Amino acid sequence: MLNPYDYAYNPYSYEDYSYYDYGGSGDAAYGVPPAAPSGNTGSVNIDDLMANISLWYPGGFDFANFTKEKGWQLTDTNIHCEFKGVKCNISKSFTPVLTEYGLCYTFNAVPNSKPRVFQDQPGIGNGLKLIVNIEQSEYTNKMERGDPIEVGLLFQVHNQSEPPMMETKSLAVPPGFHAYAGVKRTDSAEMEPPYGICDRASPLKYYSVYTMSACVQECKLDHMMGNCTCKLLNYPGPGEVCSPKQIVECVKPILLEIKKNFTHMCPCKIPCQSVNYETYLSYAKLPSDETAPEVAMEYGVAQSDIEKNILVLDIFFQDLNYVISEQLPAIESSGLISDLGGQFGLFMGFSLLTLVEFIEFGFTRLILFICRPKKKKRTITPVLPKEQSNSKSAYHY
Repeated sequence: MLNPYDYAYNPYSYEDYSYYDYGGSGDAAYGVPPAAPSGNTGSVNIDDLMANISLWYPGGFDFANFTKEKGWQLTDTNIHCEFKGVKCNISKSFTPVLTEYGLCYTFNAVPNSKPRVFQDQPGIGNGLKLIVNIEQSEYTNKMERGDPIEVGLLFQVHNQSEPPMMETKSLAVPPGFHAYAGVKRTDSAEMEPPYGICDRASPLKYYSVYTMSACVQECKLDHMMGNCTCKLLNYPGPGEVCSPKQIVECVKPILLEIKKNFTHMCPCKIPCQSVNYETYLSYAKLPSDETAPEVAMEYGVAQSDIEKNILVLDIFFQDLNYVISEQLPAIESSGLISDLGGQFGLFMGFSLLTLVEFIEFGFTRLILFICRPKKKKRTITPVLPKEQSNSKSAYHY
């Protein structure tokens, strides 16, 4: 998700959870926060601000339409797109989506009824390439309002069934650089209790596939609707979009409370099946001295402004294989019993046959002891040798 750092009005800084896409089917979403009337609004009373808004918009202020109208517009004049070396159709390839940063754009987020694009060869040039003019002169950030002071683009590669989470998972690309985003896919399979903590029976109201991001979105939505009777514009489902006054007086305190007590207020369990796209960034400086005049002419900017406004982003799979991380039980009950029996048999010789032999041996010894006849008593008298005779033997010839 590409997102120039233009936060003229950004009431959405609230994400605070740790958490916890291949096949070329991951979404790359790109976005920009909405513009707003310039000037210092940091010290303006909220009631006065609402009164002014009523004067500016007598028919009623529509936050969503305002964001779509004043947000960064993706056109052929500020972005050049290629996929596998073929130029993209901007209007057909990118889908507008509202996020906590305002208006963003998602690549390859087509419905299931339409074909999605896939990368069939690894490496640079075989994926998505974007050359973007971030139009820094259109930024309306003010330090006195607490707006971010950075300049650049945010993007996130995510699964198509998962909502983009720019606050927690986005990566930044500054102007004046060519960013290479190598992507690797990991599929994870977690176990249900008693071995794991995932829960297959975790239905969501507005998302067909259970993910941690979707669960967090719906949890915060429930708290907002329950306490403020409205929702922020980037949240799904029916309901009135909060006015600036409702955001300041109700929504922000609720989101701050969730941030402080996230585990208690949003006990989202990890999904049993998930797809994660790890993205690895490297950078090269641009432009070179030789190509600077051509780049300036191509994009209608002065050479001195190239480093301020132009960036290049290559998103590609580093290889076309992926890692499967599967959680398995260390031992099951049947395996435990078998192991115990084996250990007893090996180290103690303790088996049913051995036990029977011990019983048979003891029984036999008992029978022999009881039935053996008594022996007669014998007296032994020593016999002394007779005295030898002193007579001489006579020999006759």
